[in-house]
Amino acid sequence: MGNKVESQAVSKNLILVAVCVLLMGLDGLGVFAGVKRVIERQMVRVQEWGSVVTKVVSTPVSLVGFYRSGLARLAEMEQRLAENAVVQVEVDELREENKMLRRMLEIGNVAEWEMYPVKVVGQSSQLLVVVGGRNLGLSEGMSVVDGEVLVGVVSKVSEAVSWVRLLGDQQVQVAALVVGKSTRGVVVNDGVGDLVLDQVLQGDRLAMGDVVISAGTDGLMPNLIIGTVGEIEGEASSVYKRAKLRRLSGAEGYDVVMVIRAGDGRGR
Repeated sequence: MGNKVESQAVSKNLILVAVCVLLMGLDGLGVFAGVKRVIERQMVRVQEWGSVVTKVVSTPVSLVGFYRSGLARLAEMEQRLAENAVVQVEVDELREENKMLRRMLEIGNVAEWEMYPVKVVGQSSQLLVVVGGRNLGLSEGMSVVDGEVLVGVVSKVSEAVSWVRLLGDQQVQVAALVVGKSTRGVVVNDGVGDLVLDQVLQGDRLAMGDVVISAGTDGLMPNLIIGTVGEIEGEASSVYKRAKLRRLSGAEGYDVVMVIRAGDGRGR
């Protein structure tokens, strides 16, 4: 029985070997070439579809990754921009402080001027009421400033209260000059509410945007900013011309202002 089984197994193996040899021979003769081409084309299509599926699946995944990393990069950029903005503000503040110090140095001997901060307790379009009067040594005609900008002139003083007429009031006139030029004039109200630089000689240089400051020849502190030149008026044949000024101070919003008086040896 055992010999019979072994004989059958050997026969099957011989048949398989013979079939393989026959197939190899037929393949070598090109009998299966057409079949192989069909199968290979189908395999290529399967690979192409596999590549497409891979791209379709991987694209959303990559987009999600890019979105997350992009948000992180945007947050980092916003933080850097915010830090740069803070630094720029600090730089701008230092520049403004530097300008103010330079202007104070241009006054000459700053020690010759005494400055008193006073609280504003009342105000209108042309008048301020401040706490401080003769008890602080204040008197009529003193300069009143907000920072380095001329606000007005002390017009009346009591023991503990003073009144300040603002620039633009009909009773306030300020001797002025143009920064960087020899041009001089007088700052007054033109009668309709505008501030003007008046009595400027026709031949003196004057241009829009010029900065006008106090000259200091009338007892007020020199080099205080009044405004900038706007529209220039006056016939070429006239002796004088004048210019409307853009104010750098207003009559509203004051909380504390500085009253300035000349120290010993300077009169007021």
